[in-house]
Amino acid sequence: MEGLKTSEQELVEARDNMLNIIENLSALSEENAASSEELAATVQEQTASAEEIASSSQFLSETAQKLTEMISIFKI
Repeated sequence: MEGLKTSEQELVEARDNMLNIIENLSALSEENAASSEELAATVQEQTASAEEIASSSQFLSETAQKLTEMISIFKI
C-alpha cells in the first residue's frame, strides 16, 4: 500500500511539473509572438523611411540637374 501512495505522489508531482513546464512554454510563446509583432512594425517603419529617403534623393537629384542647366547659361 505504501508503494502505491508513493507512486501516486510521484505521478502527481510529475504531472504538476509537466503543467508548470507547459505554462512556461506558453508564456515564452506569447513573449516571442509579441516580439515578432514589434519587429514587424519596426521593419515596416524602416521600409517607409527608406522609401521616403529614396524619394527625397530623387527630388534632390532632379533639382540639382535643373540648377546645373540653369547656371550653364552663365559663362565665366
